[in-house]
Amino acid sequence: MRIRFVRLDVDLCEIVVTGRKGHDVRLPAAPVRGGLPHDLVHAAVEESLRITDGFWGAVAAGATFDGFEPLEPRRHRGSGAKVLRRRGDRVMAGELKVNYAYRLWRGLPRTGTGPSPLSPEEILTASAAIDAAETRWRNTPTGSALEWTWHL
Repeated sequence: MRIRFVRLDVDLCEIVVTGRKGHDVRLPAAPVRGGLPHDLVHAAVEESLRITDGFWGAVAAGATFDGFEPLEPRRHRGSGAKVLRRRGDRVMAGELKVNYAYRLWRGLPRTGTGPSPLSPEEILTASAAIDAAETRWRNTPTGSALEWTWHL
């Protein structure tokens, strides 16, 4: 699966997903908060920790989330809801790991987050992956795309 994080402006990103199970989709332009697109953080952390059934694993399997639009007009909209019903708990577990890693990477307080869903080694691995993604995003010129190939 190919994921294109299109930098439309300094703080605006559109995502285009091709080569997944089901039709190709896009997420229209959304604000970038904290310097990185949230879904790029997901790609970096999920890939580095080999989380195959998180957000991007579900998308690769055909899931669609709120905001997804087909790239080509379709007469019948295929639903990714079945994928989410089967994977919902695992997708949420991935979400918690990604968000926890991101909070630590940003230097946000750990209070109120409960016990760590990540081992110390996973925290180091995820932080390095976010660093690399941040460098790639920072070096992506406006009007260009950061290309990500999902292998998991």
